[in-house]
Amino acid sequence: MELLLINLTATIFGLLLGNYATTAFYRLPRNITVSGFAQNLTEPPFCSLCHHKLEFWEYLPVLSWISTCGSCNYCHKKIDISYTILEVSLLFLSLILVNVL
Repeated sequence: MELLLINLTATIFGLLLGNYATTAFYRLPRNITVSGFAQNLTEPPFCSLCHHKLEFWEYLPVLSWISTCGSCNYCHKKIDISYTILEVSLLFLSLILVNVL
């Protein structure tokens, strides 16, 4: 049971870290502020194609990509798979690190 809880925590941590990494990789080269939860200091999450503000459930790592079949709910254009690959890679990296260390 303890191992399950540790792996679940590592999974959530890896997904959140991956989500933050994809946000940073998109925003920093474009000079868009990345300030975490301080929504008054930055733009809320938005579609990188049509810039429509995302709802909370649309911003969940990997799950939102699966539920929308990899496309934006508003402009219906395909979302770049590299964002999801990075999120899943960091998920697996966190699981590997937790189970090896």
